[in-house]
Amino acid sequence: AEEIYDQVRKVSPTTSLATVYKTLDTLKELGEVQEMEFGEGCNHYDGVDPVPHPHVVCTHCGKIEDVKVSGVNTLQIQATEASGYRITAQRVEFYGLCRVCQQAAG
Repeated sequence: AEEIYDQVRKVSPTTSLATVYKTLDTLKELGEVQEMEFGEGCNHYDGVDPVPHPHVVCTHCGKIEDVKVSGVNTLQIQATEASGYRITAQRVEFYGLCRVCQQAAG
């Protein structure tokens, strides 16, 4: 939400952060956006993407990014076969230090 807010303020300086959150809530209700919680108030909003994809989360600054990699569907198939579950959704996350935090750490 804060990243969207920063971008919107460049073209519409009077827009408030509350407006961004209200818009995201409306998009969630319409099924266009999904909110993903990552703990400690770190939420990430994804457009409804039919292609499953993992996220990388910086354990230092909290930055969250999408990662396009192959094999996520294969992982879901393996989990289905191993567990016997009918899996209806999945979430894959990787945690570490982003490039900026790596440079800051030296």
